[in-house]
Amino acid sequence: MYHAILLEDVLDLMNFVAVYPEAVDSDTLAIYRVQAESMTRWLRAMCHPDGGIGFFNDAAFGIAPTLAELIAYGRRLGLSAHCQAPASIRSPASTLTHSRTPPTTRSH
Repeated sequence: MYHAILLEDVLDLMNFVAVYPEAVDSDTLAIYRVQAESMTRWLRAMCHPDGGIGFFNDAAFGIAPTLAELIAYGRRLGLSAHCQAPASIRSPASTLTHSRTPPTTRSH
């Protein structure tokens, strides 16, 4: 949820630069673009197949823009990387491991 909020902020910065191109240099805009693309790929990887966010900590629906809304916003700003996550990003669940050994406890 918080990641989606920050991604929207980066997209807003890009939108601001589109309206006021003299506000920042082209290198800064390039940084915004790279970060927005990377953040979108990460958000896509962390969302459920239906596009909904995972409920980590205090996350809730209706607070941040949805993945679909952020992808649409990115497309309006010309970010083609928002269309599809690269194959190199695997589902986070596929990288988790499970240990059957219980953790050791400390005696005080």
